[in-house]
Amino acid sequence: MLYQGEMNNSRYAHHGIFFNISYPDQKIYEGDHQNGTFFGYGVKYSGGMKIYEGYFQNDSQNIYGIFYNTSTGYKIYEGGHYYKKYHGKGKLYSETEMIFIGYFRNRMKKNGTEYANGRKVYQGEYKNNLRHGKGNLFKPTGEIYYQGNFSIGKKHGEGYIYYYAENFILTTRLTFVYDKIQGNITCYYLAKTKGGSKNRKVFQGYAEGGLKKNGTLYFPNGNIQYKGSFQEELFDVGVLYDENGAVLCNGTFSQNQCMPSSRIPILSTLKDLFLGIF
Repeated sequence: MLYQGEMNNSRYAHHGIFFNISYPDQKIYEGDHQNGTFFGYGVKYSGGMKIYEGYFQNDSQNIYGIFYNTSTGYKIYEGGHYYKKYHGKGKLYSETEMIFIGYFRNRMKKNGTEYANGRKVYQGEYKNNLRHGKGNLFKPTGEIYYQGNFSIGKKHGEGYIYYYAENFILTTRLTFVYDKIQGNITCYYLAKTKGGSKNRKVFQGYAEGGLKKNGTLYFPNGNIQYKGSFQEELFDVGVLYDENGAVLCNGTFSQNQCMPSSRIPILSTLKDLFLGIF
């Protein structure tokens, strides 16, 4: 290697620049060193491009620094590391955009926040660089739309889905099996009022394969509207009531119509929202 910098008793000392002996105009390293060994703060180059800027110990990148893409020159990681393995707090980048900030262990994400197009999309725990454990998913507007458990990158276990409207929030507690809704569901309507908020149950039942299979729908006054089974999100076999508790239909339904004679009343806006939420 060629050298330009401080000398002490004819030896490399303290701070300097090392050049490629085959390509004298290309830097290999610029920064602190001890007798020619990269040690302290410096910048490492390859093919004339910066590939690392940060701290060195005995010629190896260590403790804290910035790694760059060797082809494009863009930053790919900034933060703590242990001999080139991401370790501690750090940030990941895709070209000029930060896509993750959080904590690493042996190059693997442990917990943190993912971003896409500058917006938060996930915040929570990881295993083997996949979403795993507790976490939240976010809408482009910044609100949480899912809060719950993940396994190997998919929603798995109990969680909550949120639907936001101008004057209310629809909250659904449900169970996922690798991104598919399966198990018990409870859906709540949270109305925003001048005095605060009012919470009431909208639906309680069971889902399979992402669709409601059976359960109970409730009127705003708390009375049951429908109790029975569902087929493709529509009433199947059950009992339909009016708001005062009187039975309107007890039997089989087709396309939300009571067979053979009674027609189902028009669903409220809230029910339409709920029927389409999955």
